[in-house]
Amino acid sequence: MFESDLMPQGLPQVQLVTTVIAFLAAPALILPFLLAKKYVWLVQQPDVMRAAIAQDRTLALLLVMLATTMISMVMWENIFPDRRDSRNLGVLPIPARRFVLARLTAIVALFVLVFGAGVTIESISFSIVQANFSHEAPGGLVLIANLISVGGAAAVVFFGILAVQCTVINLSGPDLAHRIGVVVQIIVLRLVL
Repeated sequence: MFESDLMPQGLPQVQLVTTVIAFLAAPALILPFLLAKKYVWLVQQPDVMRAAIAQDRTLALLLVMLATTMISMVMWENIFPDRRDSRNLGVLPIPARRFVLARLTAIVALFVLVFGAGVTIESISFSIVQANFSHEAPGGLVLIANLISVGGAAAVVFFGILAVQCTVINLSGPDLAHRIGVVVQIIVLRLVL
């Protein structure tokens, strides 16, 4: 799924997936603990600390959404079957519906694999920090709320970009969509930013 005009074919896919997960997980894991230093000074001011924690969660949410956008743009060309897929798989005695279902399952599995790890790590680190500095909500509740909100934001971006790609392909056809794909990618990236 990661091979495209932007990524050469010789790049080992395992290394790429590991790098992507590390790219998502590192800022999400480190950010709450780095920002925890400022919470020490805000313990006596609960309103200010609540606002600071909310701002920091928003920053982490933005980082996840930007990373999701970048990864989705890299995978843009390989989300849907192309001529190579139809040549190689079209001769097999398997119904087309099963190919589509397999492709959709692979897309959902890719989303869970790549974005699920980063979202889970970020949620755990924010719940640890919140449990230590703010006693208004239990850490488990913060963990669940963060998993839902950040995971939902990543899903909206990833599947939203997928919906834009579906719309472009349906309105213009596969050949023209391939030609104007770079322009649409730039427009989508600018809209997300």
